[in-house]
Amino acid sequence: MASPGIPPIPLTANQFIEQQLDAQLKTIEGVFLAHALAFNGPLYMGVDDIFRAVIEKRHQTEPASEKLVILLTTTGGYLEPVQRM
Repeated sequence: MASPGIPPIPLTANQFIEQQLDAQLKTIEGVFLAHALAFNGPLYMGVDDIFRAVIEKRHQTEPASEKLVILLTTTGGYLEPVQRM
């Protein structure tokens, strides 16, 4: 059983990577005093709807913040979702 504030020991490489990404995202949130979101993938039709839902959910979490940092890595996709974001 993990102690409060200490993540459990990862059982798989995927869990380890997710823990590391979460920790780095929290560091970015602290530096910018903002919520942070990372996305890595192509910008296909409908991805802006997913972004909107995630951003709205994130905005409702504590501590509240009016700022948002988005780390975006993409290999391309469609222009329309980008324009809507």
